[in-house]
Amino acid sequence: EVGGRRYSHLLDPRTGMPVEGIAACSVMAPTCVESDAWATACFVLGIPLSLSRFGEHLAIRFTVMPQREGAPPIVQESPAWSRWTAAAPRLQ
Repeated sequence: EVGGRRYSHLLDPRTGMPVEGIAACSVMAPTCVESDAWATACFVLGIPLSLSRFGEHLAIRFTVMPQREGAPPIVQESPAWSRWTAAAPRLQ
């Protein structure tokens, strides 16, 4: 955080600037390597583009911190997220 503005450690290769507006992006995939690669790519591409292009096939979950102090985080999930989590085994 610099001057009250929070910056991401992920850079958009199209601009060379840090990605803004997204607090987290999670992607569930068969392997950790796939999950990490897709999460980074979706974080950089942004919410609308990632969900429209990959949302039916990839389990994606975005978290955005609202501008208003004390407001809860905003979560957006792809349709595949609920299918993936419904099929996942539960820890006991």
